[in-house]
Amino acid sequence: MEVSSCVVDVQPRGRPVQP
Repeated sequence: MEVSSCVVDVQPRGRPVQP
């Protein structure tokens, strides 16, 4: 898994990415 900072997560990995 890649750690993306404030990136629109298109793929549901189980954790919602908040801006």
